[in-house]
Amino acid sequence: MARGVAIHIGLNHVDDVSYGGWKGALRGAERDARGLASITRAAGFEITELLGKKATATHVVDSLSKWTSGAGAPEYVVITYAGHGGLYPDPIREYPDGQCKTWCLYDRQFFARELYWYLGKMHSATRIVLITDCCWSGTVMRALPSSIVAPVQRVRFCPQPVTARYSRSVPMAPDVTKLIKKARTKEAIAAPCVVIAGALENQIAYEGASGGLFTTALRTAWNGGVFVGNYKDLLFSVKTRMPTSQTPMMLAFGRKKKDIDRLIHARPFSL
Repeated sequence: MARGVAIHIGLNHVDDVSYGGWKGALRGAERDARGLASITRAAGFEITELLGKKATATHVVDSLSKWTSGAGAPEYVVITYAGHGGLYPDPIREYPDGQCKTWCLYDRQFFARELYWYLGKMHSATRIVLITDCCWSGTVMRALPSSIVAPVQRVRFCPQPVTARYSRSVPMAPDVTKLIKKARTKEAIAAPCVVIAGALENQIAYEGASGGLFTTALRTAWNGGVFVGNYKDLLFSVKTRMPTSQTPMMLAFGRKKKDIDRLIHARPFSL
């Protein structure tokens, strides 16, 4: 059997000192991470759970670093994130909107290009699946009325006033700046990679009573492993369980199209 590893990240709150007084309270992000961990654990993956205060940038980087090319590199990597998405001014002015997309980890924002860097160092034969239940859309954040932005209890993004204050008070660390400037874009990642995101770029990722609407729908569709089909089928099944205001989407990239297609059409989480 192939060796599979999985890291499941979930935060019901962040360090308010690091984020200028904002706690980013959520109800079910950590529950979502544990629920997805139960899926990969049952499938035979080696599990790392980073929940709450353990979901720091250092712990995420340490986990990703273990899986890069070399002796003992895994054949299958699953990464899931449930929490707030954020934005930070782009230091290299590469993005059209001038903003880097981030995950709001416990102690700091973790940049998408940091993630791409580590994915880009993985072996070209490694299969990678990334599942995110957060919102990264700056357009949505700027358009929301303040009455919705203020509580931030049921939506998974870091509100613009917080991101603006964070970027002014927390300069990007020199080592992170250096990495981002030389980091690969997702298009340059050699390994086949499938990304399943909980919402379109112009939508919001919502929470329900017990967890994210997207993750709850995914776990329902999976049905304890009874689900039959591939990743495209799973996405379709999830969509049928979602409101029209939130539409999950799939992205895929990698060096070889045949490897990407093979991953997309494989049974999910199958070693």
